[in-house]
Amino acid sequence: MKNVTVWGGSGFIGSHVCDVLSENGYNVIVADKKKSNFLKKNQRMFIGDIYNMTDVDKSVKNSKFVYNFSGISDIEVSKKKPLDVVKNNVTGNINILESCKKHRVKKYIFASTIYIYSKYGGFYKCSKQSSELFIKEYFNQFKLNYNILRFGTVYGLRSGMNNSIFKYIKDSISNKVIEVNSDKDIIREYIHVEDIARYCVEILKPNYDNQDFILTGNYQTRIKDLFNLISEILGKKIKIKYKNNSKINHYKITPYSYMPDLSKKVSINNSVDLGQGLLQLVHQIKNKRSK
Repeated sequence: MKNVTVWGGSGFIGSHVCDVLSENGYNVIVADKKKSNFLKKNQRMFIGDIYNMTDVDKSVKNSKFVYNFSGISDIEVSKKKPLDVVKNNVTGNINILESCKKHRVKKYIFASTIYIYSKYGGFYKCSKQSSELFIKEYFNQFKLNYNILRFGTVYGLRSGMNNSIFKYIKDSISNKVIEVNSDKDIIREYIHVEDIARYCVEILKPNYDNQDFILTGNYQTRIKDLFNLISEILGKKIKIKYKNNSKINHYKITPYSYMPDLSKKVSINNSVDLGQGLLQLVHQIKNKRSK
């Protein structure tokens, strides 16, 4: 049995993971509330709702592995809608866990965030911390194997306006002022979505079972240097407006102010170069504008 269910498989990261799974010979069930724009001929689409246990059971039955990329991931949206965050991120997670237990799934893979280490991240962070605790308790109680993947700042093709780098490039091309919710010295370890997707499939191997992993880029980049790189690629000067707001829910240099269970930082060999990844996005955005 090589069936794999990917909840949130129509989305940014989920769709890339589905591609890599298919390339590796898995039978992929793309589970989401809307049809994927990136569905391959050898993938099966399942339209459903993670709040509906009948839908979840149908999608999970006969699958060996189940991924969960669904839910609300925008920190600013989550700040305004805590009840929706609980429903999407916590209750949805428990529904999938229940179904995995019922159908004897071999392993459950959950998309978390490095914000669980931070005092920032608001209700989004809270929802991920809570979900991680439930996942580990399902392992303790029912021996449901798992992986928790704590993502950093992901960028790449198929992202949208809720993705920071996509928004920076789109605004740069449109000659708009880029507004940054911090100062010019904030640091991120950007990681390309294709690197994420490859590792999400690599960890299906049994030697990775029941471990937590941090998935961020190999290099630290200051935001002002990122803008210089985008400016050079576009061949134009970019207007930047930094907003130092004490109410902002994002970390400046490091998220680490809280320590849950230890996780291993993943260093990805042959990773996508940041400049090349940015160039990909520039071409995608310009091509959409010309149509």
